[in-house]
Amino acid sequence: MHSAVWEFPIPLFYGLPPDPFLLDIPLLLHRIFQTNLRMGKMDYCKFHSNKVAHVRCKTCFIPLCDDCKVVTDIGVFCSEDCYHKTKEFQTKVQPAAPRTKHPSLIGIFLKIFLVIILLALIALGLDYLGIITLPFVDVLKDLIGLGP
Repeated sequence: MHSAVWEFPIPLFYGLPPDPFLLDIPLLLHRIFQTNLRMGKMDYCKFHSNKVAHVRCKTCFIPLCDDCKVVTDIGVFCSEDCYHKTKEFQTKVQPAAPRTKHPSLIGIFLKIFLVIILLALIALGLDYLGIITLPFVDVLKDLIGLGP
């Protein structure tokens, strides 16, 4: 059991010790909460002024306690109205499905041309290194002026 008084020999910076993994995490979180409450950093629920707010509405940013929050698949809200506003906004902002790009005839010819050039350079390189001489290398040499 933990004592009611929490003592920690290392100075705290807004309730945070240097290495929180060395401590009891629930007790640490309680200490941080109490420290922030004493420093006036905690917000109180918009609808229950005596309850501390743990979250804010995703749409209107009002502070909410655990009793008032509406948890959904896209976030925490103060009401169904705020949820629907955000959901409607997200559907409007989401980009349309990308169109399928049909290959152009020029693009196809350009790719074929680049492959042929690459193969010709490889064939010339193999001939230059003396590894193998392909039958069309002599024709290539005559075309680019590297004849015998």
